[in-house]
Amino acid sequence: LYRYSGQSGSWSWAKIKSVSYVNKNKLATWTVARADMGLPTLIKVIGQVESPKQNSAQLSQIFSSTTPPLPPSGGTGSIQYSGSTALLADPERGLYHYPTECNSGTLDVATMKNYRANEAISMVICMFYLKEFVNAPISQTALNFFQSQMDNVRTAGLKAIVRFAYSDGTPGTDAAPAQLAAHLDQLAPYLAQNSDVIAVVQAGFIGAWGEWYYTTHYGDQGNLSSTDWDNRKAIVDKLLQVLPASRMVQLRTPLYKKTMYGSTALSVSEAFTGTARARIGHHNDCFLATYNDGGTYVDPSTDYPYLNSDTAYVPMGGETCELNLPRS
Repeated sequence: LYRYSGQSGSWSWAKIKSVSYVNKNKLATWTVARADMGLPTLIKVIGQVESPKQNSAQLSQIFSSTTPPLPPSGGTGSIQYSGSTALLADPERGLYHYPTECNSGTLDVATMKNYRANEAISMVICMFYLKEFVNAPISQTALNFFQSQMDNVRTAGLKAIVRFAYSDGTPGTDAAPAQLAAHLDQLAPYLAQNSDVIAVVQAGFIGAWGEWYYTTHYGDQGNLSSTDWDNRKAIVDKLLQVLPASRMVQLRTPLYKKTMYGSTALSVSEAFTGTARARIGHHNDCFLATYNDGGTYVDPSTDYPYLNSDTAYVPMGGETCELNLPRS
């Protein structure tokens, strides 16, 4: 981004800053902050493409004088907002939709826009199965499809709860630790590139539906050795490493976080400090389904207060798995 610094049409430009862009289907798209241009009421813009060098026609943009301007970057100022009685869709909050299996069906832009406009729902879950890659690298085709799904979420103005898994049923076939770690390396650039539209990443990967119970490599049906716990923690540590620091991870039960990262809930002094504990939340995928939410809680009398304190600072979510009257 350059500002014209010449006189009488002489070709002279002063650089303001580099601006990131997205290049898809031969269309480059970028966003420029008005504040970076000094909050003008009128701008005249040309674009220049090189190899061979070519200048675009001049375009003009007039900004409404009634729109409160943002203060210059790094500066201070005030903005007056009007009140609203509209039903607003909070980002990263509230109910979410599960519109399709994310690895096969397309997350449709129009459908997602409808979620936001007519239901005030701002999230979808992207359950991305890697069944055919249990013993092989993730194909570029699959990685490209994941990117296209995130592009659609971005276009629709929503965010995605992301989970990867190898099995959608028992016995819970999953990738061995070394293969799984290699898959996380493959996914790293895609998680980074799409962190703006990722609400949270659920730990996934291990076991049926990525829920860590029925598994072929990490201690099946709760029968875990110390090695199994070490392997599980290594996967979470690796996921936290490849995931941008601004994003958090969710584990399926409080037991998993308490066993691997300490049994006490987060304190206000540790919250949001970037430690592993400060970046790990919870998802309960059998909410209200039984007296202990389908095994989510080992001892509700201790797990409830732990979860209540911990989730003051980390994300909490989930789903239900069966009707359980009168609790549900």
